[in-house]
Amino acid sequence: NKHQKIFVHKDLRSCSHVFVRIDRIRKALEPPYQGPYRVVERSENFFTLSMKNVNISIDHLKPAYLLVTDKDDKPTPEEEHKEHLKIVFERLQQYGLRINISKSVMGADRIEYLGFLITAEGSRPLPEKVEAIINYKLPSTIHDLRTFLGLINFYRRYLKDAAKTQAALHELLKGA
Repeated sequence: NKHQKIFVHKDLRSCSHVFVRIDRIRKALEPPYQGPYRVVERSENFFTLSMKNVNISIDHLKPAYLLVTDKDDKPTPEEEHKEHLKIVFERLQQYGLRINISKSVMGADRIEYLGFLITAEGSRPLPEKVEAIINYKLPSTIHDLRTFLGLINFYRRYLKDAAKTQAALHELLKGA
């Protein structure tokens, strides 16, 4: 399988979410194409943490960059993955950053993030989110319709012919 297989999701206290994906660094930034909140890769020179108005640069740390890969990337062996995590932990400790263990997942074959289940095979909506869309009450006001359209647009890439299917609903919003 050509997909990334080991995922890590860490939450830093007093900072922000940091995702670590172990692989080679390809591009400084990639345009989003895997959903509305696709997490993109960043080069080691670009990866910075901002905390209390102080920028902490994590320079030349190849294993530390953000999650979600292209399908052409090769997975990293487990031992290399562990070594890279060790480097990341040492660097975070060096800068006095602490990981919120209760919100962290390490060595998982899948993670839940922003309403998606991310695995080596790709991403998909969480089953409970799909269930919420299926069981959504029939919109009775313009506000309800806008809310519903926002909900289904969040998962648009998973809906076949989404624009065509939603066209009639968008027509109802014209002039509102």
